[in-house]
Amino acid sequence: MPIKRLMDTNPIQNLPIPTSYQPIPIETLITLRKEKKLSYSQIAKVVGCSKANVIERLKPFLDDIDRLPAYLRHRSNIYALYSRRILQSLTDTDLQKANLRDKVLSAAILYDKERLERGQSTSNIAYVDMIKAKQSLSQELVELESKYPQLRDIDMSQVIDVEQEGEGG
Repeated sequence: MPIKRLMDTNPIQNLPIPTSYQPIPIETLITLRKEKKLSYSQIAKVVGCSKANVIERLKPFLDDIDRLPAYLRHRSNIYALYSRRILQSLTDTDLQKANLRDKVLSAAILYDKERLERGQSTSNIAYVDMIKAKQSLSQELVELESKYPQLRDIDMSQVIDVEQEGEGG
């Protein structure tokens, strides 16, 4: 039978094609299964797809989802173990083979992690600039209050920030 003839007799050919396909976020399926404790059939009804589709979409994630809370509780130890294994496996030959960029980046990252573990700062804030800005704003406020004495009577805690008011609704 010629291919054209097969296409003419294909029963799927006459089915309506959906005009707006919206993929179902995997997060929605996970929430319905794990938090709401719905069955695959119930999830399929809620999201408007087949039970087989729900099972297929969730299959790769279910084991990991069950193990995730334990992983999160022990993540820092897991990172420490892998970090130790990686560092112990490095040889002088490995270090000699690495390019300069990789050596510098690795050293910087290790330095940051060391400081983090020791409870030392990993980023520095320019407090001097913040103090200067505060002093400048205080001076500006004094000048405004002298120009507009009625400002002294305003309770600043009751003043609404126009930008925040616009964002919230």
